[in-house]
Amino acid sequence: MGGWFSYTIVVTNTGAASAYGVVLSDTLPPEVAFYVHSRVPACSYHNSHVACYFDELPAGLAEAVTIWVQATSPPSATNTVWVTPANPDQTPGDNRATATTVIGEAAYLDVTKVATPSHVTAGQPVTYKINLRNRLGLTTDVGLTDILETETGINALKASPQASSGTCTPWVGNSFTCNFSALAAGSVLTVTVTITPQQEGVITNTVVATGTVTDPEGINKVTVKIGPLRGVFLPIILKDK
Repeated sequence: MGGWFSYTIVVTNTGAASAYGVVLSDTLPPEVAFYVHSRVPACSYHNSHVACYFDELPAGLAEAVTIWVQATSPPSATNTVWVTPANPDQTPGDNRATATTVIGEAAYLDVTKVATPSHVTAGQPVTYKINLRNRLGLTTDVGLTDILETETGINALKASPQASSGTCTPWVGNSFTCNFSALAAGSVLTVTVTITPQQEGVITNTVVATGTVTDPEGINKVTVKIGPLRGVFLPIILKDK
């Protein structure tokens, strides 16, 4: 719900002569809100009704109209369109078409990431904990992509990511992905991964959530600063004899 989709309507003259004064009519269902149509000035919109006018449609030719709408209420929207010419139609039975679109409740995915610790020295592991939460509705084809952005010359040992459910791919270069079949409202999925930077510098880790809808809080970024490698210093003491 709240998502955008389109109706594409194609009017074809299958007869042997031109059709004149062709009118395409579409009264949109109450479950959607009109946004825009593709034909100006051939089409007009008023009070949920789209009307398109074609002075002439030659034999064998077609005209297409696309209407973009926003889903406003579940569970479905049934849209019926019809076309009428001014001159007699030999086959009026195919002048009407209907399409039904399933409208689900919108999901709202947000993702958070915590790095522990946020300041390390080279050779010290950093563990990232990623929480992917669905605040509203049921969403399918849920996933996330994790991208490690390092300063030039910084290498990091990377352990395999572990997910509370679903599957995660191994690291490919500096990124990995996780896929989950579905995520119900209020549910949380957790992914943990550990890296061990080998040089001093800064590592930024970005995670992007994906699902059946685009969500404003579906991206999260965490920066970790890596200090110089800590060594063992043995003092040398000189004594006079």
